[in-house]
Amino acid sequence: MVCGASGTIDSGSLATMAEDAARRPPPPPAPPPPVLPVGTRMWETIPGVVRNDGIDTFRLEVNANGPVSNVTMEVWSPTIAQSGAAIITLRDDGLGGDRAARDYIYTSELLRYDTRAAWSYPPFYNHDTNSPAGLSIEWVGNVTITETNGQQVGFLHIPQVGVLSSNIPLVRTVTLSSNVVVSEHLINVKGTNLSAQKFVRAFTLGTADLTALAYAVLPDAFDFFICFSTYRIERLPATTGANFNAGVHRDVKVSYTGTGQGLMDNTAIYGSAGRLLGVNGLDCYERGIWSHNCTHEILHQWGSYLGAFPISDGQHYNPRSSVGSLLGGHLWNANGNGTWTLICEEGRNGATHADPLDKYLMGLIPGSRVPTLRVYDQNYPLPLSMCGQTISNVQFTVNIADIAASYGPRSPGPNTAKRDFSLGFIAESNARLLNQVEITFYDILAGHYTKPIPPEWPDPYVGQSWPSIDRFFGEGTTWKSEVLSLIEPVIRTVERFADGRVRVTATGLPGRGYRLQGSASLQSWVNIASQIATTNGTLVVTDTTAAQLNRRFYRLISP
Repeated sequence: MVCGASGTIDSGSLATMAEDAARRPPPPPAPPPPVLPVGTRMWETIPGVVRNDGIDTFRLEVNANGPVSNVTMEVWSPTIAQSGAAIITLRDDGLGGDRAARDYIYTSELLRYDTRAAWSYPPFYNHDTNSPAGLSIEWVGNVTITETNGQQVGFLHIPQVGVLSSNIPLVRTVTLSSNVVVSEHLINVKGTNLSAQKFVRAFTLGTADLTALAYAVLPDAFDFFICFSTYRIERLPATTGANFNAGVHRDVKVSYTGTGQGLMDNTAIYGSAGRLLGVNGLDCYERGIWSHNCTHEILHQWGSYLGAFPISDGQHYNPRSSVGSLLGGHLWNANGNGTWTLICEEGRNGATHADPLDKYLMGLIPGSRVPTLRVYDQNYPLPLSMCGQTISNVQFTVNIADIAASYGPRSPGPNTAKRDFSLGFIAESNARLLNQVEITFYDILAGHYTKPIPPEWPDPYVGQSWPSIDRFFGEGTTWKSEVLSLIEPVIRTVERFADGRVRVTATGLPGRGYRLQGSASLQSWVNIASQIATTNGTLVVTDTTAAQLNRRFYRLISP
C-alpha cells in the first residue's frame, strides 16, 4: 500500500421478498460513458451505498474499456443477487438494467444486502468503537473478465459497496448548482472526467475541475480538500504499481520555509483566492477510507521532504528510522543502556499522536523538542520483523540542528504558525449526483473525522479505521469539516422601530438568495421577504407587516 506525494507517485428466498418501489426509483438515464484512459478498466456500484434492510438494491457496472467476450461475477456474502445465483453474468445489451447497449459497460442484475448475514454487520466502522456507528463496507463479488482471446482477468481491488444501518436518519442536503449538492460536512460534486481516481492512479496532478465547481458555489474557506472516490479505476495489468496507491497528496500553496520545500502558490489553478494549502485523494472504500491514510496525506503538506538526510528519501521517512510518523519510520523507546526497543504500533502503520518531527515541520513546536533522529543498520531486517526487538547498531544520527542548517529554520515558528484548519470533503460521483443514503454515509465519515473527543475518553489510535483526529496533532490545533454552515445565514441583530417595523440584519453567502420568514408560535412560518446577500455577505431585510403584532420570531432560510 503506497501513496503519492506532491504529484510524485511512490509509491430466505429472494423470490418471496416484497419489493419496495418507493425506495427503489427507476435507474437514472444513461450518462455518456466515462472517458477512461487507454489501458485501464473501471468498476462502480450504483448506488454506492445501500441500507442493510435487504430492500435497497444496487447494481455493479464494469467498464471493460473495449471489446471482451464476457463479464461474470461470483457473488460474495453479504451481497446477494436477485436471482439467487452464486455466479451471475453481466450484460451489455441495453436490457435488464443495462443503461446502454454495446458501450463496453457491463451491468449486473439487481443486488442487495443479505439480511440473513446481518449477524456479521459491525456496530462500528471497521469494528472500531472510536469510528462511526452504523457504517460498513462490504464485498460485492469477484469479477472475471474473459478477453477476446480467452484469457481471464480480474480487478486488484474486488468491488465493494457501502452499507448504512437502517436506523440512521438521512442528513439534510442543499442543492447549490446542477453539479453540487452539500450537506453538513460533505460536498458532492457530479464529475464527468473521473478526476478523483485519475489523481490517485497518477494520470493527473490534482482535482482542479472538482474544486473549481465547489468554489463556484462555496466561499474560499478550506485549507485542504479531501476527495472520496465512489468508483475504482485500475491500470492494466491489475498488478501495475499505481493500482496499489491508497492515497495521494498535492501541494497547492507553500508559504513557509525550513521543510525542504520551495515557496509556491497555485491556489488560482484550483479556484481559491489564496487560502487552499493542498488537495488529497483517497482510494475507494476499504482501499482508502482509513483515518491513517487520510492523515498520512495531510501530513505530506509539510513532510517528508528532507532527502538530504538518511532519515528520508524525499517523500517518506526511512522505515528503519526513529521518526514514529504516519509518513514512515517507527517509535524507538530508549532502554537506558544505549539501546532502543522498536515499537511498531507507533509509526507508518498507525499512531496515537503526530511525531515531534511532524509537529516541528508544521511549525507547532520548536526544534528543541525534537529528539535526536536515528537510523539503524540496513543489514538488520525491516521493521515489521523487528517489532519489540532491541536496536543497538545505529548507522546514522541526525539532529534538528543539522536539518535547520541545511534547509533553514522552520518559519513561521510556534508563535505564529497556522493552527486552525478547515477540511472540505468532496465525494465525486460519476455523471450523477449521489442519493441521500450515499450522501449520509460520506457525510458521517467527513463529520466524524474532525469530531471533538470527550475529555474523559483516551486518545484514539489513528490506524485502519476512521477515528477522529481531534487530538492527534495537539499543540492547540483545531480541525473542522463544516460545509453547510458556510452558506447558512446568521441573524446578527433584530431591531424594532417606533412605527412597528422590524429590521433584521444578517450575514450569508455573497450572491446567494435568502428568505426571511416569521412565526408567532414557532410552529408555522410565513414568507416575509427575499433578498440576495451583498458582495460582503450582508443581508438587511425589513418586515413592514410586524406593526400589528405583539411578537414575532424570525428565521432566514436558503431556498
